[in-house]
Amino acid sequence: MSRRAELEAVYRAAWYEVQTPDNNIRRFRVGERVPELDTLAAEKGWAWLSAFNPGSQLLSESENLRRHQALLNNLVNTQRAFLPAASGDDTGQWPVEHAVCLLDIDEITARTLAIRYGQMAFLHAQPGEAVRLCWV
Repeated sequence: MSRRAELEAVYRAAWYEVQTPDNNIRRFRVGERVPELDTLAAEKGWAWLSAFNPGSQLLSESENLRRHQALLNNLVNTQRAFLPAASGDDTGQWPVEHAVCLLDIDEITARTLAIRYGQMAFLHAQPGEAVRLCWV
């Protein structure tokens, strides 16, 4: 099995979650619809992105937290709307990753950010559609 096929299986099996503006946690998986985010995303859609573990290579917690803070700083400095997010897997093989849910963002812009933070993939959804796994 190729590395990409292995990672695709891992990414599809993972859970993803977003803290909504009313402080609820909405957990979902690739292929599901998330109406709570659709209402916040405007016409461009929304994306789930992490700066943790670039290239799907495990880094130390301190390095991952440093990378996450750099992502947050970039989003604040560019005035991009986002919500706190995270991901993990049911087996506990991977540690929980901090992430962001970017609002009103198209797939091309989300891909640019994913590349900037060394990610192999990210999630994107258009309002009314299922969450898609997008490779960079």
